[in-house]
Amino acid sequence: SGELDMKKFARMAVLAAAATIVATPAAAVGPVTQQATSRAKILKALNLRKDADLDFGTIVIGGVVGTETVTVSQSGRTCGSAGQLTCSTTDPFSAAKFNIQGSNNQLVNITVPDTVTMSNGAAGSLVVDLTAPASVTLTSSGVPGDDFYIEGSVDLAATTPEGDYTVDFDVTVEY
Repeated sequence: SGELDMKKFARMAVLAAAATIVATPAAAVGPVTQQATSRAKILKALNLRKDADLDFGTIVIGGVVGTETVTVSQSGRTCGSAGQLTCSTTDPFSAAKFNIQGSNNQLVNITVPDTVTMSNGAAGSLVVDLTAPASVTLTSSGVPGDDFYIEGSVDLAATTPEGDYTVDFDVTVEY
């Protein structure tokens, strides 16, 4: 009966090994292929054109008490609030105007400093607060492009030295 049990055990072992071989999937013998996708988004180069500078015009300081603010925007100019400043009506003023051209429906980010300091070449300086849009979505490809404006305000006091004040500042646009 011991020999019979041993034969039974041997047969069972052979059957178990055969079942394992049949149940295990065979490893891939040939090459395996997987697809990849290549993409590219092509945009027109941005073109930035300056059409006007930020110009406060000529301002006459009267008996200013404290400070008065002159603001230039796309819609016009405000020359103080208490009548202590006189803004010339014959000397032009303007908000800075720029035109961007590029690819239609693309968001273009605009970067300008928050403030710049104008100087008169001597002891005088004026801090200008700048306001510009953070971005513009282009509504056409190329010409005519889209305009945006940079507006500004400056505080003046009775002690503000006379002179011609200027400063250059960078305007950056990017997709």
